[in-house]
Amino acid sequence: MDAVGTRAREAEYVRRGWWREDTLWSCFARNAAATPSRMALCDPPNRAAFGAGEPRSLDYAALRVEAEATARRLAGMGIGRGDVVLAQLPNVVEPIVLLLAAARLGCVVSPVSTQFRAHELRQALGRARPKLAVTFASIDGFDHARMWRDLAREFPATRIATWEAGELGDTGGDGSLPAETPDAATPLTLCWTSGTEGAIKGVVRDHRRWLCLDDAVTDIAGLAPGSTLLNPFPVANMAAYVGFVLPWLATGGTLAMHHPYDLRVFAMQLAAGDVDFTAAPPALLNLILRRQEVAQQLNLRSLRAIGSGGGPLDPATMQGFKDRFGVDVLNLYGSTEGGSLIAGPGDVPDPMTRATCFPRWGAAGLRWHSRLSERVDTRLVDPSTGLDIEASGCVGELRFRGPGVFDGYFADPEATARAFDERGFYRSGDLFEIAGEGGRFYRFAGRLKSIVVRGGTNIVPEEIEALLADHPGIAEVAVVGYPDDVMGEKVAAVIVAKSDASPTLDDLGVFLVETRNVARYKVPEKLVVVARLPRNAMGKVLRDELKRLASR
Repeated sequence: MDAVGTRAREAEYVRRGWWREDTLWSCFARNAAATPSRMALCDPPNRAAFGAGEPRSLDYAALRVEAEATARRLAGMGIGRGDVVLAQLPNVVEPIVLLLAAARLGCVVSPVSTQFRAHELRQALGRARPKLAVTFASIDGFDHARMWRDLAREFPATRIATWEAGELGDTGGDGSLPAETPDAATPLTLCWTSGTEGAIKGVVRDHRRWLCLDDAVTDIAGLAPGSTLLNPFPVANMAAYVGFVLPWLATGGTLAMHHPYDLRVFAMQLAAGDVDFTAAPPALLNLILRRQEVAQQLNLRSLRAIGSGGGPLDPATMQGFKDRFGVDVLNLYGSTEGGSLIAGPGDVPDPMTRATCFPRWGAAGLRWHSRLSERVDTRLVDPSTGLDIEASGCVGELRFRGPGVFDGYFADPEATARAFDERGFYRSGDLFEIAGEGGRFYRFAGRLKSIVVRGGTNIVPEEIEALLADHPGIAEVAVVGYPDDVMGEKVAAVIVAKSDASPTLDDLGVFLVETRNVARYKVPEKLVVVARLPRNAMGKVLRDELKRLASR
């Protein structure tokens, strides 16, 4: 990327008001001053069931008190501006409290999935070198405290604190908060993405790069001040922040948390209150329509819209929600790096079209409902020639540039260089084509790389292949995705066994989870044993052929 060009673009972001002086803390503090007694944040009702104590609800005044108290506790532990606090927390009020505390103190929150195990956590710890790691003793029946005690021996510079019942563990006394709150250019979060490569990569965002996205969902979903949002996405990924945390701050409303995913509890939460907006991955939407008893329990009368994304949407599901519940499904596309598109009924009225098409943000002469569309610059590029595609029907890689796009991976200049093209556009790795009358839409066409999206979660085949290559019964292995009606895709392992006694699917699961400490969602759910892996003349594995084998 050209440094001079980058600085000029950033100056333009400031001039046009896309990068503001606001911070997450200043936005929250305004809401707390305006409506101190309004309900701000509440736990899922089944909080105790996954090992996090009894559910709590906090109004804005109480939430401010708790966030500032948490900031003082962090300060008392020696955490200051720029220090990293890694957080492995369930979807309860604490991740939001910690985020607000970091915004007040100036430290950096690095949230990780509760499904991460030692394998993934070693990567995050090795890269971020956090001063503090915060977790719960047990989440979803897994002994996180024990896992973190073991990791502490490998990373002695990281202090481990268990956060139970709304309190950090033994802090050694509270500290003082800085007299002035951090400015908008202060880094706030360090989120992790698998992207299309094996090792996780860190994406740092400051307040400006977050808050320029705060009207994306509010515009498309038509959210009003004081809206209630039910968040089922882990507060460790882009969907939770852009879909819920930022709209919550923008509307000064109520953020209800859901620990993903319990369909019965999700239906209960919808039935219990006037929820204006929620979201679910395609897998959950499919289940809702498939299970009659759940559909009958749902109270969707107050919903302005429901969002979905993280994988291909079934057009029949989009149409089914409209016909059965009178609710429009928003098609959300985004990445941790910041490339974003949103298809709503105002821009893509036909639900069947909206399942696969997005408004062509960034194209000259086209106007859309979301203010974010004015800030997103896109180009569609032929991967083989590097030339821009302007005609319909030609598939290319979609690339992004704008104030919400990250500026590089944390402490990884080589990955950063690969992520951007010569004009400073982020390479999404996703394939689209121009579609619709007058070329108004981008239609999703696939992925440039081999990534598997299982229920909205990215899984990198190369990572699993590298791990399974050490299995004593496997001579060769390739991992691919295969279609699934509920999850969108699942993971299949295609192996060449070392002997006639081939490992079983259970053997692979035990090896990955118990021996290599891998998150369970990455474990293959289908095993295909072949005499040899199909390869081309250059020796490259033919993944399309493997996908056909796995799909039988």
